Amino acid sequence: MNTVRLPPHLVEIKTQLNDDQITWQEAIDNLRAFTEKKKPWHTKEWKITRQEKIQDLCVQCGDGDNIMVLQHLWHPERFNDILKRLSADDTAKHWEAFKSEKIQDNWHPDVQKSPRNACPSCQSINVKFRKKMDHWVCCSTKSKYGRIIWRCANEFSQPSSVMEYSPAAKQALSNLKGIRYHASKEALNVEVLKKYGKKAVLFSIEQSERYYSCVDTVTFCKPCAANWDLNKIKICPQCKGQCHIFLNKCLSCMAKCDE
Repeated sequence: MNTVRLPPHLVEIKTQLNDDQITWQEAIDNLRAFTEKKKPWHTKEWKITRQEKIQDLCVQCGDGDNIMVLQHLWHPERFNDILKRLSADDTAKHWEAFKSEKIQDNWHPDVQKSPRNACPSCQSINVKFRKKMDHWVCCSTKSKYGRIIWRCANEFSQPSSVMEYSPAAKQALSNLKGIRYHASKEALNVEVLKKYGKKAVLFSIEQSERYYSCVDTVTFCKPCAANWDLNKIKICPQCKGQCHIFLNKCLSCMAKCDE
C-alpha cells in the first residue's frame, strides 16, 4: 500500500536546519510560505493513498451507505505546544527564581513606606476618625467564603504609627510589579526560543512526517467523523452509546465495571 512521503521541500528544510545552513526562524518562514501555496492533502500522492486506505465500512458504526472518509486519530502538536513541552523544566525554574526575588523599596523612588495611622490593637491601617465623637475606630475585618468572620471595631483616642505604603505608593508598586513581570516573561521567551527553537522545528517536521504517512488513520463514515472532530465524541465499544474520544469507554460502562 502506498504511503505519503515527506514532501521534498520539507526534506530540504530539515536537512538545511540540521546542517545549520538556515536558522529555525528561516525554516518556519519557508514552511509557511510553501504551505500557503499548496496543502499536502491537495497532492496527487495524498489522494492516491486516501483512496487505497478508505474501506467500504465505517470501523465505528459499521455503516456502509454513507460517504466514507479517512479519519486521522492523531494530529501533530502546534509549534508553541512543542516549545512549551521542551522548555517545561526551564520555565518552572525561571518562575521559581522570579517568585523568590523581592521588590526592594529603593527600586523605585515612589515606592517608599511612610508613617501611617494604625489601630493600637491589631495594627491595621484601616482606621477612621469620627469627628463628632472625637475618637478613632478600627474598620479592619476578616472574611471567609464571602462572609465577615471577624471585626476589630476597636475605638481609641490616639492611633499608633506604623510604616506602610501610601495609596499612591501601592499603585506605583503594582505598576512596577507588572513591568517587572512582563520584562521577565519576555526574557524567558527569548531564552526559550534561543535554546529550543531549532529542536522544536525539527520535532514539528518529524510529527508532520508521521501525519503524512497516514499510519494513524481509520475509515469513518461522515457522521462519525464529524462527531469525532467537532464534538470530540466517539461510539463506546461496549454499549454503543456516546463516549469522549479520550476515554476507553463511556462513564456508564466505567461505573458498571466499578460495581
